[in-house]
Amino acid sequence: PTQHDVSQAPAQPAPKANWTYEELAKYDALEFLKTCRRHYLENVRDYHCKFNMRERAGTGLGAQQVIAIEFRERPYSVEMNWLENPAGARRISYVEDRWVKEGRQLALVVPSGFGNIVLPGGLKLDIHGKEFEKSSSRCVDQFGFRKTLERAIQLCEAAKGDPTFSVKYAGRSEYAGRPQYVLERRLPYSEGEVTFPDRLAVFFIDAESLTPTAVWSYADEQKQRALGEFITTDVEFNVGLADADFE
Repeated sequence: PTQHDVSQAPAQPAPKANWTYEELAKYDALEFLKTCRRHYLENVRDYHCKFNMRERAGTGLGAQQVIAIEFRERPYSVEMNWLENPAGARRISYVEDRWVKEGRQLALVVPSGFGNIVLPGGLKLDIHGKEFEKSSSRCVDQFGFRKTLERAIQLCEAAKGDPTFSVKYAGRSEYAGRPQYVLERRLPYSEGEVTFPDRLAVFFIDAESLTPTAVWSYADEQKQRALGEFITTDVEFNVGLADADFE
């Protein structure tokens, strides 16, 4: 789609992809997403990247946040350090079962702004608690390529049977010199309804790694009411992350 200008993204090595999965994406886009998930599970242990995020604020999208990410699948581990426009947090560090209080998973949160002066070493918060929501609008245990694919699949399965639902292959595109499969998903979304997050989502799936490079979310078919954009750059897979990278 021409409205998504990603031409300024950092260059990455030329991929090896030869559109092997294109026929599957055309025939059954949901099965293609499931294939992407299987490919990820078979091939990815960890990665680091930059995550560029803009979310709805008022009548439009807020400032772009840029976050340096270290991610490991086992144990599920996420290290987030904000490089631009931190919201409530400057840093979030989470390792599954590292800190548990009364059965609740905790993450280390280092506040931004004045909070960083008061609590420079951060504090440990329940990742599903209201205090954590002030630091991050997205749950830290739902981050990553696998979780993005699983969430997309789950929403498609939930919407099956509704006449307004569809998920279709929309053709080829390019991101930072890398070929992308483009999918468009339409859900039975309505304002204030909580089951479905958007009416239209556009996915760029990297044709080599089969990971979701970028997702654009809209409240309307005309793409006039953007709800969010989530773009990953500078990805390096299987870099050998260790416990020390999440301390």
